[in-house]
Amino acid sequence: MIDHSASFELEGFLTPDQIASRIPSRIRGRKVSAATVRRWQLVGLRNGQVFLNSTKIGSIRC
Repeated sequence: MIDHSASFELEGFLTPDQIASRIPSRIRGRKVSAATVRRWQLVGLRNGQVFLNSTKIGSIRC
C-alpha cells in the first residue's frame, strides 16, 4: 500500500511561504512575500554574498 502523506518528508523543514510569514515586516506593516524568500534561496542577496540554505524535496524547495 502506498502512503500519500508527504508530511513525514517535510518534518523539520519550512517552505518559503512559512518562512515569509515568520519574518518581521520592515516597511509600514507589509510582509515579505514568498517570492522574495525564493529569490534569497536561489539568487542570494547583497549581490550574491548571502544565500538562504535550502534543499529540494521532490518538487518543493525547503
